[in-house]
Amino acid sequence: MRYDTLVIFYQNKETYDPTQGKHIDNPVELYRDYANVNSTGIQQSTELFGAVKTNSLTVRFAHRIPIQSWNYITIGNKPNRYKTTQSLGCLNSDVIVTSEMIANGS
Repeated sequence: MRYDTLVIFYQNKETYDPTQGKHIDNPVELYRDYANVNSTGIQQSTELFGAVKTNSLTVRFAHRIPIQSWNYITIGNKPNRYKTTQSLGCLNSDVIVTSEMIANGS
């Protein structure tokens, strides 16, 4: 199995911008690592979620991830942000994460 896709974990931190007069999101990078990323199969999606979910990805890491919570991830060089909807794994090392695209980062 190749771990050749960069995955970056982010946490949103809101700050108040007095010039705009509103709170704005300032994402903070928590962790980055290379992972094996595949589309989640129909059979696995049905077994895990009871239905077929489109736009779901399975992300597997070679070793333990040192963080416990995050708001979204980016995968590869694409600006798309993915929100985690379910996470399964063994000791947080072989993590299977099912994600749905939430926004375009541009």
